[in-house]
Amino acid sequence: MFNVMANKVFDLDVAADAMKAAAHSTPAPLAQRAAAVRGELRAPEVAERLTGPQIVVGRGPIADMALDACAGQLYVTNPADNSLAVIDTDTLTVTQVITDLAEAHAVAAASGHAYVSTVGDDGDTVSVVDTSLYADTDAMTDVYPVGETVRAIALSPEGERVYAARTGAGIAVVDVVTGSIGEIAVPGAVDATAEAIAVSLDGRRVYLATADYLGGQLIVVDTLAQRVVGVRSLPSQPHAIAVSRDGSTLLVARCDVEAGTDVDIIDTASMRVMETVQVAGLVTNMVFSVAGERIYLVAGGRVCVLNATTLETVNVFSGVNAPSCIVESADGATLFVADYDGNVSALAVGEVTDELLAQMMSADIVNIPMLELARA
Repeated sequence: MFNVMANKVFDLDVAADAMKAAAHSTPAPLAQRAAAVRGELRAPEVAERLTGPQIVVGRGPIADMALDACAGQLYVTNPADNSLAVIDTDTLTVTQVITDLAEAHAVAAASGHAYVSTVGDDGDTVSVVDTSLYADTDAMTDVYPVGETVRAIALSPEGERVYAARTGAGIAVVDVVTGSIGEIAVPGAVDATAEAIAVSLDGRRVYLATADYLGGQLIVVDTLAQRVVGVRSLPSQPHAIAVSRDGSTLLVARCDVEAGTDVDIIDTASMRVMETVQVAGLVTNMVFSVAGERIYLVAGGRVCVLNATTLETVNVFSGVNAPSCIVESADGATLFVADYDGNVSALAVGEVTDELLAQMMSADIVNIPMLELARA
């Protein structure tokens, strides 16, 4: 079996230390990997120090974050503290902290419920948290054992299925309506580590990225048939994926110590790589904006903003120290950035980024070929 770090708390601490070390030019394993990246996307010469309200969660490094737009809540996992913090997106305050969630790591959310990967005595679990039950002891309503190490989870658009990407095994599927647990067999899973998982907005496809000694794989699952319908080999290990809102385009961020970090732009209909661009810094998180015109990256200890049509870097935010994950608000006006220091920053990006996108049309900000992404 591919040797992976099962203890996600330790893994997160290493990542946090590496990001901080990179910022201070101190050698560290992941910092050296980031330093080796050759970036051909030239960022603006002066990164914008965009700041905003900072929510102090104060429970150690934040591993993952999910937005429940209907409930107006943001959920952040704190694996070192074994907890899940709930943030009110209107008041920007922590309203609840759900404890006794062992090594809480990945999280997805919908309709007042958070689905959190936790560690149990006999393997990992997916715990369901109902935030309407304010007492910590009552908030966790269900626990689903899924066996192998869960590295990432994704939720179907209707909120009925949780897809858990597991190292050394296939995708675990939790039906939260019936309570049943299924599995989708994944080729090569025994010798690979799960890195990222995403569900298309229409719910018809699940995309899984896995890493192994040869590089990795991008795996496509038909959610109706609950089986793999496509596999694409990757030349280097993937770390993040994102699917466009119309489902036509998939982004895969890959990192190689020698070659650097590449982002593949893939047409989901043919699974053909339309273009590959290099990005400065190790990409650890990547999302499309709600409107679909921007791409946010956590790369090299900074948050970068790309134009989704041209892939030009239109801004780099340096106001957050050691960012770990990002989520955009439902209206696209705010970018929530969690960090390894246990804080969440609320950055007003709507007006700023729209203005920069307009300026970009008449300014030579980035020296890369213009690229028109395929549309449905």
